[in-house]
Amino acid sequence: MAGASEDLLLHALGRFGGVPRRFESRGSVNGIGFIDDYAHLPGEVKPTLETARLFNPARLVAVFQPHRFTRTRDLAFEFADAFCSSDFLFVTDIYSAGEKILPGVNASMIVEAIRQSNPNFEVYYEPSREQLVKKLSELLKSGDILITLGAGDLTSLPDQIKSRIQSILLDGRQR
Repeated sequence: MAGASEDLLLHALGRFGGVPRRFESRGSVNGIGFIDDYAHLPGEVKPTLETARLFNPARLVAVFQPHRFTRTRDLAFEFADAFCSSDFLFVTDIYSAGEKILPGVNASMIVEAIRQSNPNFEVYYEPSREQLVKKLSELLKSGDILITLGAGDLTSLPDQIKSRIQSILLDGRQR
């Protein structure tokens, strides 16, 4: 800001909370950090995960929701190396964003492309939100970071997982 004092600039930057859905902290529970990001293209996913890796998590667990059938069809193989900074990847069903279903196009195309490129990489296709919440709640442990990636409706997933983990912890204390 031309003409603004350094103190004013520092004050303004100190109050800036960031851009929603761009590496947005979604809180933590039991030592597990949660981040949500709008990244849904290979060129966005890769640097986002590389940035998350800089936080030195015990494990970086990514959940990706492909955006649109046409993009999934056209970019499946470009995603093959975009997730290599994560330790685990869960891929959900495609968020259509109003597109019509394309026969033969599904999220497992991305999973298969990743497996072909990186046979030892831990990647899973999980179409059921309920099962995804259950699996992630059991997998995550203190020191991990879970990052949700996509332009669709995945943004509620961190809150669902935190709730489930809190319930599990509460149940354990009551025994």
